[in-house]
Amino acid sequence: MRSRAVLLIVLLLGMAIAPMGSTDSTISTSTTWSGNVVLTGNVTVDSSSTLVLEPGTVVDAQSYWLQIDGTLQASDSEFMTTKTPISQGSTGAGLWGGILVSNGALAALSNITISGAETALDVHGEVTIDESITIRTSYIGFNIEPTGTLDAENVTMSTIDIQSAVNHGDLAIDTGLFTNTATGILSTNMLVANDVSFFQTGVAIDIVSGSAAVSGLGLDNVSVGIGSDSGAVTTVTSIYGQDVALLIDGSGADDLTVSNALVSGDRLLWGTMDSITLFDANFTQENSERTVVDLRCQSDCSFDNLYIHNAHTGMDVDGSGTTSITNSQIHGDVMGIRASGTGMLVVESTNVAANETSISISSLDSQITQSSISLHSGTGPAAVLLEGEHQWNNVELSKPYTSVDTQSVGLDAWYSTIHSTSITTDGFAYGVELEDSILNAEIGTFINGKIRGLHAINSVASIDVLTTTAQENGLVLSESSTAIIEDWTANLHNTPLMLEDASVAHTRDFNPLNTAQGSNDAFGDGTFFYGGSTTSSVSTTTSGYLYETYVSFVDMNNQPVQATSLAYGFASIADTNGVASLPLLASGTVVEVLYDGQGVSTELYGNQQGQTVQITALPEGDWNLPASSTIVLGARPDGQPHQLNGDLTFGSNSHLKLVDTTLIVSASSSVDLGPSGTLIGDNGILNASSLTMSVQSTLESEGHGLEIQAHVQWSCSQLQNLADVQFMQTISLAPLCEVEMIGGQANGAITVGSGASFSLISTLDIEVLDTGFPVEGATIIVDGQTVQTDSLGQVTAQTTARTVNAQGDVKEETKTVTMQIGSLTEFYAWNVQQSTSHTFMASTVPAGTITSWLILEETWSPYRLEGDLTVASNTRMTINDGVELRIASDAVIDVQGVFEAGASTISSTGFGARWGGLLLDGIVGSRIDLSGTLVAEGSPLITMAGQGEFSAQGVQLARSAGADPLINIHASSQSTLTLINSDLRDAGSMCIQSQSSNTKIVLQNVTLSDCNGDGLWARLAPIDIHGLKLGSGLEDGIDLTGSSGQIRGIQSNLFDGEYVVRMQSIDEGFQLRDAVLYSGSKGGLLAFNCESIELTNLTVHGAPGIDLDETSGEMNNIVLNGTDSGIGLTIRHGLSDPVVGQEIQIANYSVGLKLHAHDFEEPAPAIMRNISIDSIEALSVEFYDARIESSTLNGGLSVASSTVNALDSLLLGSESIDAGGLLNEWTTHSFQAFLNEELVEATHTITSDLLMQPITVTGSFVDVEMLHTQTTSEGSTPITVATTEATSAGSLPTTHAFTIGEDSQQNVEVLLVANSPPVLSIQAPYSGQRFMETTPVEISLTVLDDTTDPSNIGITWTIYDAQNQQVKEGQTTTGIFNISGLETGLFVLQLVATDNLGLATIAEVDIEITQLDTDGDWTSTCSSDTWFDASKGLQCGPDIYDPDDDNDGRLDSNDAWPKDPCAWIDTDEDGQPDRIQCPDGTSTTLFEDQDDDGDGIPDELEGSSLSESGEDSTVLIFIGSILVLILIIFFVRVRGGGPKSLGEIDERLL
Repeated sequence: MRSRAVLLIVLLLGMAIAPMGSTDSTISTSTTWSGNVVLTGNVTVDSSSTLVLEPGTVVDAQSYWLQIDGTLQASDSEFMTTKTPISQGSTGAGLWGGILVSNGALAALSNITISGAETALDVHGEVTIDESITIRTSYIGFNIEPTGTLDAENVTMSTIDIQSAVNHGDLAIDTGLFTNTATGILSTNMLVANDVSFFQTGVAIDIVSGSAAVSGLGLDNVSVGIGSDSGAVTTVTSIYGQDVALLIDGSGADDLTVSNALVSGDRLLWGTMDSITLFDANFTQENSERTVVDLRCQSDCSFDNLYIHNAHTGMDVDGSGTTSITNSQIHGDVMGIRASGTGMLVVESTNVAANETSISISSLDSQITQSSISLHSGTGPAAVLLEGEHQWNNVELSKPYTSVDTQSVGLDAWYSTIHSTSITTDGFAYGVELEDSILNAEIGTFINGKIRGLHAINSVASIDVLTTTAQENGLVLSESSTAIIEDWTANLHNTPLMLEDASVAHTRDFNPLNTAQGSNDAFGDGTFFYGGSTTSSVSTTTSGYLYETYVSFVDMNNQPVQATSLAYGFASIADTNGVASLPLLASGTVVEVLYDGQGVSTELYGNQQGQTVQITALPEGDWNLPASSTIVLGARPDGQPHQLNGDLTFGSNSHLKLVDTTLIVSASSSVDLGPSGTLIGDNGILNASSLTMSVQSTLESEGHGLEIQAHVQWSCSQLQNLADVQFMQTISLAPLCEVEMIGGQANGAITVGSGASFSLISTLDIEVLDTGFPVEGATIIVDGQTVQTDSLGQVTAQTTARTVNAQGDVKEETKTVTMQIGSLTEFYAWNVQQSTSHTFMASTVPAGTITSWLILEETWSPYRLEGDLTVASNTRMTINDGVELRIASDAVIDVQGVFEAGASTISSTGFGARWGGLLLDGIVGSRIDLSGTLVAEGSPLITMAGQGEFSAQGVQLARSAGADPLINIHASSQSTLTLINSDLRDAGSMCIQSQSSNTKIVLQNVTLSDCNGDGLWARLAPIDIHGLKLGSGLEDGIDLTGSSGQIRGIQSNLFDGEYVVRMQSIDEGFQLRDAVLYSGSKGGLLAFNCESIELTNLTVHGAPGIDLDETSGEMNNIVLNGTDSGIGLTIRHGLSDPVVGQEIQIANYSVGLKLHAHDFEEPAPAIMRNISIDSIEALSVEFYDARIESSTLNGGLSVASSTVNALDSLLLGSESIDAGGLLNEWTTHSFQAFLNEELVEATHTITSDLLMQPITVTGSFVDVEMLHTQTTSEGSTPITVATTEATSAGSLPTTHAFTIGEDSQQNVEVLLVANSPPVLSIQAPYSGQRFMETTPVEISLTVLDDTTDPSNIGITWTIYDAQNQQVKEGQTTTGIFNISGLETGLFVLQLVATDNLGLATIAEVDIEITQLDTDGDWTSTCSSDTWFDASKGLQCGPDIYDPDDDNDGRLDSNDAWPKDPCAWIDTDEDGQPDRIQCPDGTSTTLFEDQDDDGDGIPDELEGSSLSESGEDSTVLIFIGSILVLILIIFFVRVRGGGPKSLGEIDERLL
């Protein structure tokens, strides 16, 4: 829609109505601007026109905007404003609207500068920027809408308050420099940027959605370098940065690739993300205790060629995804890599180093290959494993060896399974510490330590090649541990092998070297079977030497087979001849032999030759096991079960063992254990139709147990005891057969004969641990019985789970097991139908002050804290994923260092207790980081009272008590609160309460509900909210006083409180936008005493909708939906600055828009543009003026003591106007003037019956508002016609009448009559006319005009020389005038006659100014070569060549007056001629001298005194004179060629 400026032009009934705006204009023909251009209104270039700015053009926009619907071409130009900001501290941004390029429009810019704008370039069309563009002091630099494209090079922006570039379309930047901006580039669609640099920037590049490709990124003093959200495809390469707080905010990223980075700062990466690829990155941490890479990976995160230097903690990895680190170097002061969660950590060809712990892995699995783990100093452990499956291939753990080191640990593993091709520890006092873990290694090398190479506690170590060197003990086994070692070289030990607590070690090739003198090679409480050296000194409880003995293996046809035998954990595979060497005791060793999953268990003897083992094969048909045989069925190579197509019958005392396999007997066949057969299972399953047992036959479970998938028929006459067998089908007991089973399972139907019974006794083995250590004295309550744990933290509970006898079938239900210790109470639901074990974790967090890093691991969870805890400065506390921390009533965690928690739970100890919450009252650098954490049952949960930062992502905060909020921010707080994707609910009073002006509140996608008070209550706090859901159970959703910042994206469909948003005393610039509000009991939005707030893109359901009280600001794109009651929008008691509303829809209210003030108030008129109201009463105003533009009001209008100006609006309801009310209705008309079918700039003088005096406007396209109807309490006064008189430079005045009013045409086109220019002619001089020097040139002209009296026609004259240079100029008002003072030469005389309408006519004539010829003898007969006139016989020409200039016959040299022909002699030289004799037709101004000789005697007196003798003399003189004349005549005739009369004698001829 074409925006219009306003020119109010009417005076009505003696009352002046002030102008309500400035003159807008539309450029509808191609136009060029140059020089200094000052806008006097908004300017629109229509779709058919082009605006060209010539180089050097400066556009002073004042407070207006420029809209391009056509084409803009500008180069070397500037757009600025001379307006000055009125707000204290303003940067000067937002003083004018900027340049809008509409959809379909084009702009081509080059070397452009824009400053002081709201949005410098608002692009809906296509913009190209060549060479450069500079934008300064604006709210937004580029805003590219979805239809827009912008291609720019050499972009420079500085002091941008909000965003340098907002891209929803297609943005390409080639070279950019952005300085001092809140956000550099925010993109939601397509971005390509090359060589862009950001200085002093909040967020440099934020990719919300779409795609982005950035190559060449410079960062300096930047808070966040790169942000990429879910759904965005982002690639950034070639990065250089320094002083970067966070390079990558990966929160939500699922397709982010960053490469080739050289950066220094605080953090490299942070956030919860699905996928990221980062490679070729070098990051140096600058003076921070933050983790350089802190990510929660949900899917696939990859790092390659990553170098981290000088870090406190290199990487912190959490989440359920796979994190891969390859070809990298991670160096941390405290820790290199810390990983936890449920995912996978992959490390390949990487060096991880630290001073305290290089790598710590908790719960998740890992794969580490070709990597080194090292400690620079400290005691480690270098690597910590807590639970999980770990594949470590070619891994070396090392530290510099020191002889005084008795504490360092290489690898510390708990509850872990480690598989390794090669693992090495070097330089540690304790190489490997295993507790409740399994180590399977092909090569294990544990060397150069002080105490132990490998220590296993209740663990299993299986190593093919083991090397231990230079420790007190090479291998120590404790708490029934087992070690299986193929080849062990033990060098330089006091005692290579130490056994404790009945542990077992089997070493096939034991080679101890340099054992301390007087010490045993093996010693302790346990069993040691070994081979190799026969000279080893062994002193263990049980020991034996293993002889390598060759044994042959054949099948049932005595053919050799490559069978696999297992003895003491060593697997031996026969060669092609069926021969294998086995480690055997001379006293005999039971060996299990399998071939193709079938085999036997037999006893073989060491150092005995010729032993052969025949492998039993599963037959086709019935299978009868030989008496006293032991047959083994193991896993088949193809993984399929064994099949038997016949009956299976056990011989006397025969055994069948199923290991890791299933035996399926055909449905038509059965299994009979015979009189004394035994079926054994270790992860074995028998599947058959029936199983028959007798008195001495039995079932045994080993390892992973035996499962029977068959109907069991059992005949016996005495009590039968079983253990841990899983019966999956029915059981039938013959009369008098009693069966008692401990453990196992029997859930199927059981039938018993007379006197028979079945009992299932279940056992629960309970263990209570505190971070892995047994807790003695913990209280265990089972079924009302109370016991305490022993010194091992253990206790066993037993119960009869099922009894079947003649009285029936009785099953016990689930039993609750309770564990109590201190304030901690834990429960376990025991399904007593199965025996099991359960470990209660009752780990303790010590109260007091922690001064070293405390990590709470999921393995040891839950934890309990019985008193206050302080996290000291420069210390951190970490709670890993899956941890539960329970805190005693009123206990507080005071964070003065760093507190961080993952997907864990922090709560009270239950039963209504409330702990004291987290207290942030530390110094700069203190912080609380929560990610996926549940924090509950604290009062309050979070208290902020000092410096530091609180940040939480994906957290839940719930259940505070009494009058406490969930988060309480004290006035003393100087920090930042950041909540992202979080849920706050169930508070004692308020969700968030802030009384601090120095703590910024940042909320993104946060839900607030059930807080028994306000959701957010803040006083003076700066806030930044983006995405807030307000649920039920709140008083006000948001209550702000004196706050600053912005709120975006509120959802409140479940809100049931008073006001969704309440704002008070908010200063300029606060924004509330992009929100959907469901009004509470008092309303949707209340703003009181707020100045210049901005409400944008709001939808409000219900009433009251929006209430602005003593408030000013702007409203844009507002929708209010009511239910036919209440008020939609209320504006009351306004300020001196107006409320301006645009694009507002109000429907279904009792009153749509209500304006109210007191009679003594003078609020600025409310301005509403493009609004639509459909309500019972559309508009109600009282003592409050309003201006309504381009709107539709369907409903009643009530005007009380107010003036309402309705412009281009449709008013469809009834009108109620009191005596002080006034309703003015206007229409806008666009004036255009055409001359000779061309649009021209014209001056319009507009009159109407309502105008007291005319109004004059000038322009080629000018919008003017015309009042057509005025309504008072007395009725309406309409007019329908107005008149304009239009004139232009080329026209006559033209009068045009036009209609005004609702149905009138907007465009007023005036067809001008062309004005004829004046008729001008030059009468004199004629062309080529000559004028002698000093002679005035007389000009005579005539001029006539059709509009202007000749006396009023302006006439100018100009003289040009032969080189067209101006010589003289002037003006005249007469038809005759002279021009003098011209030198000799050729000239052109130009006359210009201009009428009073500006049209002009030019007339010209050429003249010549000649040299002076006083006597005028320079005629056509005068030769210019000789300056002689042959026809006259006299010299001639200009005075400079003529010897007699006055032609008086006297040479100039003898002529006292050479220019005057009337005189020539002055005897006494007194300046008077002796005599005067003028030729005919001449005159002189001289006077004849009366005293020629100057003797004082007049000539007359001298003549009368002569004597008579004088008469004689006179006669003689006369006679002499005649003779002289005769001689003269003679000479003249001789020289002149002819006779001359006497009177023609001339001195020139003498």
